Amino acid sequence: MSVSGTPGGSATKTNTVTISSGTTTTTTSSSGGGGGGGGGGTTDTKGKWSVMDKGVVHKLRITDKTIGIKEISIEVHNKVYNVTVSVVKLAGQPATVTHSVSGNVYQWMEITHDNLTDSNVKSAKIRFNISRSWLINNSFSSSDVALQRYNNGWSKITVTKVSESTNDFEYQADVPGLSVFTITAERSATAPAIACGNNMREGAEECDGSDLAGQNCVSKGFTGGTLKCSSCLFDVSGCIAPTGTGGPVCGNSACEAGEDVTSCPEDCKSFELPNITIGYGWLMTIIVIIIVGIAGWFYYHGHKHVRRLVYKYQK
Repeated sequence: MSVSGTPGGSATKTNTVTISSGTTTTTTSSSGGGGGGGGGGTTDTKGKWSVMDKGVVHKLRITDKTIGIKEISIEVHNKVYNVTVSVVKLAGQPATVTHSVSGNVYQWMEITHDNLTDSNVKSAKIRFNISRSWLINNSFSSSDVALQRYNNGWSKITVTKVSESTNDFEYQADVPGLSVFTITAERSATAPAIACGNNMREGAEECDGSDLAGQNCVSKGFTGGTLKCSSCLFDVSGCIAPTGTGGPVCGNSACEAGEDVTSCPEDCKSFELPNITIGYGWLMTIIVIIIVGIAGWFYYHGHKHVRRLVYKYQK
């Protein structure tokens, strides 16, 4: 949980609050320099601003990976004080929503705000993620994704895909206000059916059977091996990592940095020194020899001292 301020361009400044689920974070200033402190746990995920000034983009970043919304950016017409913005992941359609939403729902969310009216919101943006595997399992393409807002009825908001990874897609949308939202996916009636397992890469699929989209282990950053496709996602378990790169490899008979007897007993079952491996049996033998040697030294020198005392006494 952190609070930071960063420049947002020549025309505006940016005031950023980063929060995780079940916490409240409070900013003490709306200037570009940032500042502030944190609050205790609550039932909602909240960001608080003592001041929201105009000419500043106020960002609320959410690090909880279970929440689809990752960032909310707000700019106001007029300065407001003691603003609270809450983000809640809902289990389903709330009772206040009386209309059905179209498409398949990926996630329900509600954004509430205190001391901030929709009319005072000059602009608002939402960044959100959707799981690639969810799209594949439900036969959707990344272009089928939408953000929908409820305000006495549903309105579908145009989204722009800004990035993608093996795990998910990230989108951004300009929203007219903050209320109940759903991340949905809906395929047009004319769109062809998408099916994982037909050896044809479609929609959100990275690959499909033998169709690897021209990719191989080398193009994925490895030195060789066999790239596979599992559930229409790349499987790099058969690829060979470059020597000296990446993390430790368990099972290569070398106890490397990051491995121990708990995480990798195959490699770390013995004590290792440079070019020398000392097993537990040899170690115990060495310890016994050392102990016997020390005991012998004390025994010899102790008896030598006693003989000297006896000799002096006899004289």
